[in-house]
Amino acid sequence: MTKRYRVQLYWPGRDTPLSSLAEEFWKFANALGQIDPNLARMRPFTRDGELLQPLTGPQHAEALLTHWEVRWCTGDVERVSYKPGLALDRIAEPPVSCELTTGIPPLGMEGIWVPNRLEVLVRTDAADELVRPEILLGILHAGVRVFAPDWGFAALDGDPVPPRALFSKGAPVAAWITYLSRAHPVEHVTVGESAAVYSVGDLGYLVIAHPELPTRGSISQRAAVKSVADALRAAGVTH
Repeated sequence: MTKRYRVQLYWPGRDTPLSSLAEEFWKFANALGQIDPNLARMRPFTRDGELLQPLTGPQHAEALLTHWEVRWCTGDVERVSYKPGLALDRIAEPPVSCELTTGIPPLGMEGIWVPNRLEVLVRTDAADELVRPEILLGILHAGVRVFAPDWGFAALDGDPVPPRALFSKGAPVAAWITYLSRAHPVEHVTVGESAAVYSVGDLGYLVIAHPELPTRGSISQRAAVKSVADALRAAGVTH
């Protein structure tokens, strides 16, 4: 099975109107095209597996959100959220894919983690211009700017394993690149020689364990990520 890089972001329930959700989705899709021209070809698709034309604006994005409406309940309360996606070139095993889960409101259910989330997967055998650290960092940065998440990461898929909604406390995990909002005490984090901490405006921080693309089995990279994990734990960011 072809390996993939994963960009994953999480943010808590928000009371956001559909028009604003559509604006966010459009802004993110538009930002992808500014990272690399190939990503401007990312296309939405229908529930029947039909590839559509690239998003053209907020109204197009709103129509797509409506098409991907998901109805669910907590107790006697009916909820509505949206789960649209984008794919590059094809739906089956695309070089780059994106799935957005948005519109989840605050649930007021203690101990239950049901976040809004963004997932972008880039195959390791995608075009060389897409398999670069700056592309993955750009995708992560765009998602942070648009969705103002609580935390997230970029890494090889499965390392770390993303926490699962409902079955996790949703605490941040350390990765090749870890994003943390200002709700987390990152200013007290001291990282090792290969790592760096960067501010993302007034939103939060990126903690980069090492500058290279992550590769499975690299002892030095694994040690760098462990060092970041230890530093985040010592600062009280993770447990």
